[in-house]
Amino acid sequence: MTRTFQWVVNRFYRHTHLGERLDQDGPLLLVANHPNGLVDPVLLTRLCRRPVHFLAYAPLFRLPVLGWFARGMMALPVYRPQDGFSTDQNVDTFLAVRGALGNRQVIGIFPEGHSHNFPEVPEKLKTGAARMALETEAEHDFQLGIGIVPVGLTYRSKHRFQSSVVTKIGMAIRPADYQELYQQDPKAAARRLTEDIRNALRRVTLNVHRWDDLPLLEIAQALRMPEGKHKVDRLRAVAAQYRYLSVQAPDELEKLRQKFREFHEKLRSLNLRVEDLYLQYDRGRVMRFALDNFLSLIFGTPLALCGAAVWFLPYQITKLVVRSMNPENPYVTTYALLAAMALFPLWYGLMLALAAVTGGWLALWMTALLLPPLGALAARLLEKPKEAFRQIRLYFGFSSASNLRAELIHERDHLAGELRRLEKLY
Repeated sequence: MTRTFQWVVNRFYRHTHLGERLDQDGPLLLVANHPNGLVDPVLLTRLCRRPVHFLAYAPLFRLPVLGWFARGMMALPVYRPQDGFSTDQNVDTFLAVRGALGNRQVIGIFPEGHSHNFPEVPEKLKTGAARMALETEAEHDFQLGIGIVPVGLTYRSKHRFQSSVVTKIGMAIRPADYQELYQQDPKAAARRLTEDIRNALRRVTLNVHRWDDLPLLEIAQALRMPEGKHKVDRLRAVAAQYRYLSVQAPDELEKLRQKFREFHEKLRSLNLRVEDLYLQYDRGRVMRFALDNFLSLIFGTPLALCGAAVWFLPYQITKLVVRSMNPENPYVTTYALLAAMALFPLWYGLMLALAAVTGGWLALWMTALLLPPLGALAARLLEKPKEAFRQIRLYFGFSSASNLRAELIHERDHLAGELRRLEKLY
């Protein structure tokens, strides 16, 4: 079950991992932010070669399909007062977690308490992760060596097919380091460890006060392109600097935000990105672009169109599932992927049956072999013409309007200088 959903998630998103790799030895408690329903735990299982036992809030187990999926992932229920349960019902769950950690297994938990669409890690996290880790270490005289590993999940556009998701692992926190405080005051130790978990999560996630600030921060990170870091790392650094400046220099930051907003509106009206202003159209680059797209057009497009026609119906039904739901629901993508897991194999079976009835064994085998790669080719190539036409328009547009390009580059460099000046002052 988990492997099947992993495969589907791997096809849906383009995944990039930054930072450290997971230490595969010893007991681990994975703590992560929770922006995307049941897709988040699947991504965590991809990072770990060992089975991961997740904690999930109890009402999830009662929901159609999602409850079945949670049980299939061996999730353990957490009972909350706001859901009408008594916290006494968590005794068995906590015992199971302590037993698993004591046996050097892996537990996954989302200390925010629920999946959400907020742009930052909240001020207060649930203390359950800290309490379970400390209690388990105390049972083993703080010699067990549990590692609490923060994992950041950053989605570019979590509802969109073939959008990107970036995972980043931070430095492990050792509950054994809190032994002295725990022996004096267990509750104070749990609060301290929870605060340290929150700070660790903020270092590996993108924290933005408001979603409408994100386009401005994306422009700011694009101005750091010469640094050579991954885009998400640049964006995370800019967001951290933005939070600092919002306290230290709110008036100057607001003036800079206004300039960025005007620049953003200008670029959007021209259908441009900041990254486009760094492009250099030398002869070799243009020839490679023309050859690559010519070959795709001649050889790939007919096959991609064929694949799109064959898989059109289940693809459109899956899109309708997404559109029928509230976009603010953090489980939209989960339901869409589960719908795809049901619809695409069913459609594949129908196509095989139709081929067998109309064309016999040869048609059956040909259909079985060709349909999956045709679908994959369609998913990859049908988006390519959009970007190709955009690049062509950029090339001819900048060639015929060199003054506009020079003006935009001048404004870009001015904003980059303003940003560096403000960062140096504070």
